[in-house]
Amino acid sequence: MQKNPVVLLLIIIAISSCDSQKVPVEYYNDGQLKMVGDSSLAKQMFWKKDGDLDKEQYFEDGKRTMTTYYLEREIVRRSHYGYGEHLYDDNYSIGWEVASEEEKHFDANIMDNLVNKLPELAKGKVYSLLIVTGGKITYEKYFHRHQKNRASLTYTITQMVQALLVGIAVDQGVLKSVDDKFMNYFAGHYGDIKNLDSLKKTITIRQLLTMTPGFTWHEWAGKLPEMLKSRDWVRSVLEQPMLDTPGEKYMYNGGCSQILAGIIQVATGMNSEAFAIKYLFDPLGIGNYRWSSDIATNMSDAVTGLSLTPRALAKIGSVYLNGGKWKGKRIVSESWIKESLKPHVLKKFGNPPLYFGYMWNQVELLITIDAEEGSTMPVVVNYAEGYGGQFIFLIPEMNMVVVITGRNDLFQNLRKSYWLISEILTAHYIS
Repeated sequence: MQKNPVVLLLIIIAISSCDSQKVPVEYYNDGQLKMVGDSSLAKQMFWKKDGDLDKEQYFEDGKRTMTTYYLEREIVRRSHYGYGEHLYDDNYSIGWEVASEEEKHFDANIMDNLVNKLPELAKGKVYSLLIVTGGKITYEKYFHRHQKNRASLTYTITQMVQALLVGIAVDQGVLKSVDDKFMNYFAGHYGDIKNLDSLKKTITIRQLLTMTPGFTWHEWAGKLPEMLKSRDWVRSVLEQPMLDTPGEKYMYNGGCSQILAGIIQVATGMNSEAFAIKYLFDPLGIGNYRWSSDIATNMSDAVTGLSLTPRALAKIGSVYLNGGKWKGKRIVSESWIKESLKPHVLKKFGNPPLYFGYMWNQVELLITIDAEEGSTMPVVVNYAEGYGGQFIFLIPEMNMVVVITGRNDLFQNLRKSYWLISEILTAHYIS
């Protein structure tokens, strides 16, 4: 017989009042109460649905101290959740200007038609569409009760932010070079790594940035959940056996970003969240964020753990678009930006082919410049993507950043996302 969740919740809260002893950390999954492990936190537990994720929230002295998430109904991590200073206030717009009607310069009919097609195109929910042209917001729409100040999971866009932090660390000299052997940074930390052969020892930071380390890895066939359930995320990735020669073959591998987070933490003494606050978020005026981290190691989840607002994503995109600067202030070197956006490796054959840089994709799209004559123009587009249709598109030729967030299948069908960005570019080109 299934127990009453309300009664069980009251039992847990009562148990949790025992400050001096360890108490069980328990969670609901599909309505069933299950055991995870022990915690010495004095806590209260609240369970709720957050979008498409189930989560528990633990509070201590009125402050959130821990959140457990379930991805696809499976528990994947126990984590602290770091919160920005301005999570729920109105400071989400710091540094942004909204273009006047005279400055917008796009075909409103095309854009309105595009927005009307979004539900059909996405087969799900699009939360936001934000366009920045010439450094000003020219188009901004929110859907399904989402608002400017709502930070949501960026999923694998987190990995691009992690790569940016690596660039900042290289600029500072904290990391010597992207051609350093990555295992050098873990000397004294992981001396007993399994499967540590001569091939693995040759892997460089650059190969992690381009997802070409040669590890055996199948992201959604168990490796990512395996990593997130492990006691040490970095070790879990480091111990994967080798499959290919490093640098020869692209294979999607979120574990690469987790190793980069480990390198940052070893080299700076700060986890990725703390490093980002000091050298990225604060300089950009981003206070509205969330970043999960592992309780035991204080390691930031560099694979899927960062939540940001669309305007914050647009700020980070603008740093790349403007050669490493935000409002004239240097965030990262121009050389790092160029290397990041350069096509280092072929990611996917096709028409058009897809290339990969430092956690950025590059594709050349054809946009219509005269529908009657059928004339088109090639435009190079760089983009960072996250599960469920999270995108930052960079179009240097048009001085444009486009941000899309949601919970839909644009990620699964790149043709749809290419059509979407092509329509946006056409609307702005012909106006």
